[in-house]
Amino acid sequence: MTAVPTPMATSKDEITRWSGWPLRQRPLPGILILVVLLGSAIVLWDESPWLAPLVVLVPVLVNGRYFFPSNFEATSEGLKATHPTCAPRSIRWDAVDRVVSSRSGVWMVVPQKSHRYARVRIIPVYDDIQAPCVNSVLAMHWEASA
Repeated sequence: MTAVPTPMATSKDEITRWSGWPLRQRPLPGILILVVLLGSAIVLWDESPWLAPLVVLVPVLVNGRYFFPSNFEATSEGLKATHPTCAPRSIRWDAVDRVVSSRSGVWMVVPQKSHRYARVRIIPVYDDIQAPCVNSVLAMHWEASA
C-alpha cells in the first residue's frame, strides 16, 4: 500500500504525505542479502534450530528501514517519519542544519547536543519511486541558513 503524495502546488500549511521504500527502488541488493541470509539459516538448521531463524530475523529487523516501507508527513512545522520497526521520529524545519541528497532520497542532519559524542542526528527521508516529491517538499518548507 503506497500512499500517493498530495500535489506540490499547494500552500505551505497543507500536509503532504508519502511513502518511501528503498527495497522497492533497489530490489537486487535486497534479494541477494535475503538469499544469503536464508542460505545461512538452512545451513545452520541442523546445528541449531533456534539460531537459524535469528540469522534471518535480526539483520532484517535491524535494517528495517530498507526492508519495510516508511511513511512521511510534512507540515509547516516539520517532518514526521513512521516506520513499522522503529519509533516515530519527528523533526522541526528550523532544527535542520543541512540536507544531503542521495540516490534514494535525502538525509536531514540535525545538530545534537544531548551527548558529548553525539554531534548530529541523521534522519533518512526516502522518496516515493512512483511520484518523487522529497525535493519539492524541501523547497517548499526548508530554507538553508547561510
